[in-house]
Amino acid sequence: MNEISILRPIAGDMPGLYSIWTTVFGDSGVDAFFTSYAGEYICVAAITDGAPVTAGYLIPHGNLISGSQTAPCAMIYSVATLPEYRSLGLGAAVVGELISAGRDMGYEAIVLCPSDDSLFAYYSACAGFNDWFYVDESVAAIPEFLTGSSRPYSVGPDEYRLLREGFLGETPHIKLSSHALIYQDHLCREYGGGFFRIASPDGVCCAIVEKQQDGAVRVNELLGTESSGSAISKSTALSSIASLFPADSYTVRTPALSSGTQALSSIPHGVRRFGMLTAFERDFGQKCDKNKAPWYGPAFD
Repeated sequence: MNEISILRPIAGDMPGLYSIWTTVFGDSGVDAFFTSYAGEYICVAAITDGAPVTAGYLIPHGNLISGSQTAPCAMIYSVATLPEYRSLGLGAAVVGELISAGRDMGYEAIVLCPSDDSLFAYYSACAGFNDWFYVDESVAAIPEFLTGSSRPYSVGPDEYRLLREGFLGETPHIKLSSHALIYQDHLCREYGGGFFRIASPDGVCCAIVEKQQDGAVRVNELLGTESSGSAISKSTALSSIASLFPADSYTVRTPALSSGTQALSSIPHGVRRFGMLTAFERDFGQKCDKNKAPWYGPAFD
């Protein structure tokens, strides 16, 4: 028999929760997560025969900023079910309980980033989430931009937060909590990477760079290039990143210049839906500048 329980995990719960995480996602990030968010998250688990078989987490994520509205925001993260217990509705039950817990805790908005495009329909149907965050995502090959005189400087979470907020400005976005940035920093540094300020004679931008175990490089957030009014170009910024992180190609995410309220079929090539939102007693959907899709930023992926 399955029982849905809200946990503030103690030592006795951790082996089962670790087992679900590592079985479904591997061991990347698991220790960093429980360290970065120690005492700040809740877990909802489906329990069978005294052991968790599905688990998900609600973590403080910062404030959702949209126009003049600011709402404390939580993130649903790392929802997973052991393979032998799938297709029983346990994931949907856990997500529903996480949303209820978030409302009870005073959060005014909850976000999540589906791990696969097919899950957008699932979370919309089972939990009332709406597509909201969009991203311009492209793959760039180094020979195209090996020019420029920019330099990357490693920065800590606090300095990066200031740069990030300055570049995002009035774009609807999540102003990330210190816990979120500390956890992101852990993930970036696991295989090499981190937060960077990139300076050139023409301007400044910032980036979150993550090197994968297989050597691939992802720029999970590139802010302040010419698309947002800065003089520094995207190619100059990427050339700078390539000087520290040589790779065959780079997956690069930048804010999209189209409304997140549009139907997916009308979005320009290269722009994709990235995250979802549910909000209590607020309507953020109609508050988006038509030229600025809401920006999720790093999603710990």
